[in-house]
Amino acid sequence: MILLLEFLSSWLIFTFSLYQGLLELTGQLASVREQPIQTSQDKVSPWLWLLPPVKMRKEKERILTILAENQVSRDQLRKVVGFLDKATGWFYVALGGWLLAVAETYLAVAQLTTHGLLFKTLLALLILTALGVANGFYRTSEKRQDRALQQIDQAIEKRKK
Repeated sequence: MILLLEFLSSWLIFTFSLYQGLLELTGQLASVREQPIQTSQDKVSPWLWLLPPVKMRKEKERILTILAENQVSRDQLRKVVGFLDKATGWFYVALGGWLLAVAETYLAVAQLTTHGLLFKTLLALLILTALGVANGFYRTSEKRQDRALQQIDQAIEKRKK
């Protein structure tokens, strides 16, 4: 039972720390989109979320290039620095949670099987990591937010009747 709790809690730490980092990123991107900014920069591949430190470095380089191409006030620069610090912090918390999840997944697989331990552990890690990343993107998607708002609107309308 303890092994199951450790396994689940490590994956929850990974998944929802990543989600919080995505919320920070999404919030900053929304405020940037409101500004009349032009850029020659391509977007950074979402596949790099599988390597959070690389993704953060590429996003930082992209943001700095965008800032260099546009006239940005000192106040806006402070906001960008604050955003980068928050997002970086959350992604390192997610990385720490993922490392815990790797260890707990190995222990869980080792307790459940004796053959093909490495293959089964790697397969479980691949699937669970992909699910964790997909959960973060799903939760921050406009489609999910629109659906949640619609459900709240319906609940409010029912209470008014």
